[in-house]
Amino acid sequence: LCLKQDVDGIILKPESNLKMNHCAVFNAFGFVEASKRNKKFAYISNDFEYALIVETSKLVYVYGQPTDEEAKRNSASQYLVDVS
Repeated sequence: LCLKQDVDGIILKPESNLKMNHCAVFNAFGFVEASKRNKKFAYISNDFEYALIVETSKLVYVYGQPTDEEAKRNSASQYLVDVS
């Protein structure tokens, strides 16, 4: 489950007895996701290494968690894939 908190996406994993476990954060993902007007669905990988946003225009936005080196530069990998 990904919830928007400020501009970030906070990743929570449901556990037994309706408890939620905080697993990861995608910095600025809440801001990015809110900007996608033609969003069909979003997906976060099980290892929390990347997130996808798929649009109705058949574009897939791929956002990676930053490597240690990227984090020092306040950046992370992003890709745009046209699946049409």
